Amino acid sequence: MKNKSITIWLTVAISILCVFFLTYTWKANSINDAAVKYATGADGKVTPAKRQNYIDSLWKEKVFLGSTTEEVFKRQLQKGLDLQGGLHVILEVSPIEVIKSLSGNSIDPNFRKALANATAAQATSSENINKLFFDEFAKVSNGQKLATIFANSTNRGKINFQSSDAEVKRMIDTEVEEAIDRSYKIIRSRVDKFGVTNPVIQRIPGSGRIQVELPGIDNPERVKKLLTGAAKLEFCEVYEMQSYSPGLEQLGAYLTNKDIEAKIAATKSTTKSLADTTKGAKNSLESALAGKGTNKKDSASADSTSQIGLAKLFFPIGNGDLGVYIKDTAKVNEILARPEVRQMFPSDLSFVYDKKANTETKGNKDFVEMYAIKRLTGGRAALDGDVMSDARQDFDEMRKVEVTMSMNSEGARKWKNITAANIGKRVAILLDNSVYSAPVVNGEIPNGRSSITGSFSVEEGQDLANVLKAGKLPAPTRIVEEAYVGPSLGKEAINQGYLSMAFGVALVVLFMILYYGNPGWVANIALLFNIFFIVGVLVQVTAVLTLPGIAGIVLTLGMAVDANVLINERIKEELHSGKGLLASINIGYEKALSAIIDGNVTTILIGIILIIFSAGSVKGFGVTLCIGLITSVFTSVFISHVIMEWLDKRVIAAGNEKKMTFETFISKDLFKKKYQ
Repeated sequence: MKNKSITIWLTVAISILCVFFLTYTWKANSINDAAVKYATGADGKVTPAKRQNYIDSLWKEKVFLGSTTEEVFKRQLQKGLDLQGGLHVILEVSPIEVIKSLSGNSIDPNFRKALANATAAQATSSENINKLFFDEFAKVSNGQKLATIFANSTNRGKINFQSSDAEVKRMIDTEVEEAIDRSYKIIRSRVDKFGVTNPVIQRIPGSGRIQVELPGIDNPERVKKLLTGAAKLEFCEVYEMQSYSPGLEQLGAYLTNKDIEAKIAATKSTTKSLADTTKGAKNSLESALAGKGTNKKDSASADSTSQIGLAKLFFPIGNGDLGVYIKDTAKVNEILARPEVRQMFPSDLSFVYDKKANTETKGNKDFVEMYAIKRLTGGRAALDGDVMSDARQDFDEMRKVEVTMSMNSEGARKWKNITAANIGKRVAILLDNSVYSAPVVNGEIPNGRSSITGSFSVEEGQDLANVLKAGKLPAPTRIVEEAYVGPSLGKEAINQGYLSMAFGVALVVLFMILYYGNPGWVANIALLFNIFFIVGVLVQVTAVLTLPGIAGIVLTLGMAVDANVLINERIKEELHSGKGLLASINIGYEKALSAIIDGNVTTILIGIILIIFSAGSVKGFGVTLCIGLITSVFTSVFISHVIMEWLDKRVIAAGNEKKMTFETFISKDLFKKKYQ
């Protein structure tokens, strides 16, 4: 055999690499088993949060061959959604919000009515929302041009007040399509950074929907938050309580007065005592609103009455902000949105909540911190997330999780000005209108760097960095369909797939032994090498094993045996023609090679087409098929040739050359009579 030494060295090198990479799978499984054991309670149930905490604690630790747990998990054999479970969701990007944004959030009654009608009609119509809106606007506008709504600073350079309705419609259609496309790219970027192997992310043609499949996910809520979060990052100055305390006094009096009026309406009492109480409260309210009282006693009465009303919903907490009971947040939001209440506070003041409820309770009731932040004209923040150039999860000097952020040159300049103007004051960092942190500025920050700290887990810090780096969604997304494939279903699929593969291998091994005898054993050894190489190469190229992928492996095993059948039959022909054993073997392998390559190349081309033009499980089938066909040619033609030559030399040396017949009592003369 030519190049025998090269074949041997290649076999050894590939085997060592396969063993090396497969050990990562073994280590990842052992870490998972330890995490499950740690998270299993006395009742036998596994707590997912405890399991994840165990893995998080080792995430950056070197645990195997100089690799961290993170690297070990990335290098293990990855399985698809059909084998290990995971999450399947369909997201819908809201064109309504894009249209609202293009209009500059117009309050034109015709625009609002047309938008509401189009939204209602969407439930029973197959038309896209753009077409429905155009039709509804034509019905209610009495000839009003679309340009009167959409010719604004947002669309400057695209349309103007003289633009026809057709031009405005084309602009809206284009912008909506681009918004959906940007959302798709941002979601893909978020998922890629999330670290899921072989995710399926694709647009559903003719709609604003995006299909996402994420194998191996065991925390669906975390992923859904990652996919649907708008990631609107803002930096805002924080009002200290003394700056808006007069408004709180007015609000307290207002709430007290409303409470008394409600009691009057409920009881319909006209007793003198209640009338005196009401009169006193109203006098106190008038005094509070006017900022004056007749004497110190009146002022004290006003303050007391105001505090009683205010304390029902708010209470001060240690850092100078307000606390709100979780159960009262909806009521607080409704009160603060009232026009008469808004007038009590500065026009640029907005109330926002902290991202998490306080884990400590006040009066046995969970509460959330509420901040008063300063916004610019139009509700804009002093600085927003468009200036972000990078974000990553890190650890501070106390080894607590933080997210560090870098800004571009424009953002660095603005951030320098903001921090310089607020030394000794707080600046809140908001994401999707929730405060993540509000640190005190100790000095001017000239380099555009900042960080978000908080009680984050490693995975929360990673998710936050991912969405910040990917950018904010141009339009809100909502989940319209979801299915969580649990691990039990995945385990069942794995067992069925492995069983089918084992059964197929057993049949092939049995056939080769019964039909060819000792040469059949050589083919079977090459077959085992083939299985080993397929799995090892899958790990090395970080491909994903799917249920159709297992079918692809079974198919390649059959084709590998087919190659050995061609070789053995060709050797039999040479032996029957009178040639010697070694000569027949060499000629058989040489003559069969072209037919084997022809058959495998055509199938590989089909596999390549599947890889390029398909996704998910079908793509997994194509990947394993191509890998299996390449390894089967190497094992069937070259490795089996080396083994066969070694075996035959031993047979010849022992004087048993005639016993190597490539036939058994079953296959001997099986087809001779038929074709003679």
